Order: sequence, then structure tokens, then C-alpha cells
Amino acid sequence: MSVNTRASLNRSPRKNWVENAGGLPMYIRRIANRLHAEQGYSIQRAIQTAINTVKRWAAGGTVTARGGPRVTAKTQAQARAALAEWTRKKGSATVSLANPNSGGSVASFRGSGRFPINNTADLRRAILAYGRAKPADKPAIKRYITRRAAALNATNLIPQSWRSGS
Repeated sequence: MSVNTRASLNRSPRKNWVENAGGLPMYIRRIANRLHAEQGYSIQRAIQTAINTVKRWAAGGTVTARGGPRVTAKTQAQARAALAEWTRKKGSATVSLANPNSGGSVASFRGSGRFPINNTADLRRAILAYGRAKPADKPAIKRYITRRAAALNATNLIPQSWRSGS
């Protein structure tokens, strides 16, 4: 079976933060494509497994998660390069807590935690997590969550107390 290891794993008509950041690093994409095509992993699981594998290899770990021989220096160097690219892309796709409008295609906060809001399930989790935020951060977080709710056409999920301005 021939596998096109360079093909994109994105099957959604909508762009996610990975696609907006330029896609998966080729090294990670090739591993994920093989896991998806040859082992039958879901795309999400294949990507997660590929990233974890590259992290293990970058640290000079074993070829498989179950043990075995350690990776070669060449594999370790390639994994480190892919991991560095992945980390750069991931970092460029976040929005700082101090300035939620600072850019990035995935709306998330850095700091005491993350509030990624890409769908209504994320929105519900962010609303619940809001209570754990530092008092000084709450106004910015509330504005951010409210904006994301509007963008997702899910303002009905915003607590009534937030709507009345309290």
C-alpha cells in the first residue's frame, strides 16, 4: 500500500490554528499520515501520537513507546527540528492574556491557564473556568469569552449575570 505521507491531514472545510500557522511540520505530518493510513488511527489520534513520538525522539528516547533501541542521532536531530517548528507555530497561534487582541488564529489565553474557545464545548469550559481566574484578569477574560460566544453564534450560553453588566 502506497501512502502519500506529504498529504495534508486537514479534512475540514474550516481552517484551524494548525492550518492557519502553515500546517503540521512535514516530519510530523509524514508520521501522522502513516499512522492514519497504515494503522487506521483517526486523524486526531494520528496527529497526537505523531507529536508525542517526535517529542520522545527529540529527547533521545526509544523508537517505540514500549521501549526498544534508542533513536539515531540523525533521527533525534530531525525530531528536534520538527518539534522546534511545531512549538513556534503553536506559540504564534495563541493570544496573550494581557492583550487578547494581539493576534493568533486560535483564541486562547496564556498565563494561569488557557481558555481556547474554538467551539461551543470550549465555550462552556471557558465559562466554567472563568471562576478560577484571578480577580484582576476577570474583566478581560469575560470580554474575551463574550466576543468568542458572539463569533460562534452562541451568546445564549453566556450567563445572564454577565449580560446585565454585573
